[in-house]
Amino acid sequence: MHIIVLRRDIYERNGWLASNLVSAIEAAKQRSLRRMADVTASMAPLPWLAEYAQLSRDFLGDDFWPYGIPRNEASLTALFKYAHEQGIGQTLLSPVQFFARETLTHAKV
Repeated sequence: MHIIVLRRDIYERNGWLASNLVSAIEAAKQRSLRRMADVTASMAPLPWLAEYAQLSRDFLGDDFWPYGIPRNEASLTALFKYAHEQGIGQTLLSPVQFFARETLTHAKV
């Protein structure tokens, strides 16, 4: 849905930052999904929000806004292909080339 960008000079000085940023964004997304499904105190003034959230989970799975390469590789590959074909990107990149190395795998310590 969105791409988060980290300036190269900041990343090169603080390589750990990319992984921590991914972890923070993923945690925020999970909290948001839990709040959306909470029928006791809706965080959004939308009627039938819990029902629509459940329908979305039933149809798209529990993580219907996936982050990272594994579940988005086909979309990212198409994005980079079209960007290259339209002259937006000078080099045709693969998703693995585009993301910080530290964000390609995720481990809990």
